[in-house]
Amino acid sequence: MRTLPLTTIFLLLISLSGIAQDRPFIYFGQTTYGAGVVANMIGRGIPSTADFDNNGIADVALPLLETFVIGTAVIREGQFGFELQPNSYFQDGHMYLRIQFEDLTGDNYKELSMDRYDSNNSFEPYIFKNNAGIFENEKMPVPSIFPQGIPLHFGHFNNDGIPDAAYWDDNLFLVDGSNGVKYKIPYPTGRTYFMDFNHDGLMDVFNDQYYSQSQGAYGDYLLLSKGDFSFDEFLTFGRANIDGFGDFDADGILDIIDWEPGMAFSLKLNLKSQDQAQTAGWVVNTNNEDKSLAVYDLNQDGFDDVILFGWDSTYYCQTQPDLTFKVFTTKFGKGGQKFFTRDESWPLGTLVGQDGSGGMVYYHLSFENGVFRAEDRTDRILPPQVNTVPYRFDLIAT
Repeated sequence: MRTLPLTTIFLLLISLSGIAQDRPFIYFGQTTYGAGVVANMIGRGIPSTADFDNNGIADVALPLLETFVIGTAVIREGQFGFELQPNSYFQDGHMYLRIQFEDLTGDNYKELSMDRYDSNNSFEPYIFKNNAGIFENEKMPVPSIFPQGIPLHFGHFNNDGIPDAAYWDDNLFLVDGSNGVKYKIPYPTGRTYFMDFNHDGLMDVFNDQYYSQSQGAYGDYLLLSKGDFSFDEFLTFGRANIDGFGDFDADGILDIIDWEPGMAFSLKLNLKSQDQAQTAGWVVNTNNEDKSLAVYDLNQDGFDDVILFGWDSTYYCQTQPDLTFKVFTTKFGKGGQKFFTRDESWPLGTLVGQDGSGGMVYYHLSFENGVFRAEDRTDRILPPQVNTVPYRFDLIAT
């Protein structure tokens, strides 16, 4: 992986430190450690999104560089900026993992929290208060009801409206945010993702390749919260992608996009119900190294659609009523980690990400007259100092 020289990085920091105006932004950097450990733990190595200022438009946080921890960048409503002092960008070898957003103060603004990891294998949760849409520079303490000095993931595992927390200690533990009661969930440590997959307001769990006692087999498991600190458990049919969940037949039941065993990067649609999963057919069969996918109802017809991000092409797979898929291909050039987010100012939304070497991209997506298009707006959004970094996508819409 190519990296920028230190002199270039310092110049970037100096030039970017004065960008934020009266509404500064915040994000904390990603680094590469071991065999991609950090890339897997911090939002799967792709940007994170949340509505920081409660205006209905998703704000995007994305890594600036992968090799050095220098802080982070966000794009908020079409503007680019930083928060924290410039000397806070370098963290003396420390790394920030698992960026997440949750309202921890009860003011309806989401705090930014992360786990601080250092060379001594110790973790220290860092939480930055969201003050009416602006993150404060000083960290706030972890609420005393939760364990201290260990990695935490905040979310809601019941319906009382009070944030709860999850952590690993040989097994998954959940902590009730109202009384501190701990619940042991007998799933061993694995690559685990937390997300509200079925949009019921409760935090669900996706665990990658572990042994399920109830199923008696190894596999990828989706654990849907029941609202009482327990889960309904579903075994997927291969190595499922974390973003491959949606409602593709508009029946109100969660479906899944899965990778077929033995055919890496071939995607399959599986209809999931409480009883069984039914194979419905292929979405798109690709042989190139696809990096990630996103599921949204892009044309607002009630059927969720799929965007598959690859190294060489991006596929927009529009779900048809008969559960076939009309596929549009858009060339984005080579590279990496991309993320789709809704944006009220554009017909479909916004695609942001990295090319695998630190360069940032910013595209607006639209679907008009049966054609899927992506407009490169990087030059309009990112400052010139970032645009000069030679790691940009070439966009050719087809």
